[in-house]
Formats: sequence, C-alpha cells, structure tokens
Amino acid sequence: MLRPEQPQIRPVSTATAVGVVSGVPAEVASVEYFGHDCLLTADLPGSERAPAMSVTGRLLAGEHLTIGAAVAISVSGTALAYPAEAARAVPAARRSR
Repeated sequence: MLRPEQPQIRPVSTATAVGVVSGVPAEVASVEYFGHDCLLTADLPGSERAPAMSVTGRLLAGEHLTIGAAVAISVSGTALAYPAEAARAVPAARRSR
C-alpha cells in the first residue's frame, strides 16, 4: 500500500537530471491539467513476472507532459505489499464483506 505522496512520476529527462537512476520505465497514456497540478496515467510494460498495468498519480503542473512521453516511476519511502498467495488464503465468505 502506498500513501498518495509516495509515487514519483518524472519525465525521463528530469529523472536523469535529479539523479534518479532507478525506477520503472513507463509511457504517458493520459494527462488532465487542473491549473496547479495534473492527473497523469502511465502504462507500464508487462514482463514474465508481472502483467502490463497502468498507474495514475498527481504531478505539479510545472511538468508539461504529452501522451506517449517516456517517464520513470519510483516510490519514495517504504511500501507495504502482500503476495498474491495471501489474497487467495482469505476465505471467500470473508472477502465478500
């Protein structure tokens, strides 16, 4: 689980300039500007271990991104994750609450 301020989505050129050498490469799928910030959705490629997926986050409006732009996605701080097996271990009656 992530807090809203933890996902970091940066244009590849900005990520390189501030020294972010790690992160997951993604491509901007949509951008909605709201004046002071924007809502960005980026598509992550799939791999042998994980399916393709999309990530949505907020950015300050100073970053003007277009659909198709290359971005780097990283997480600031500690993230909490549960393995897929843990979700299957919960009884079906309890999941439906």
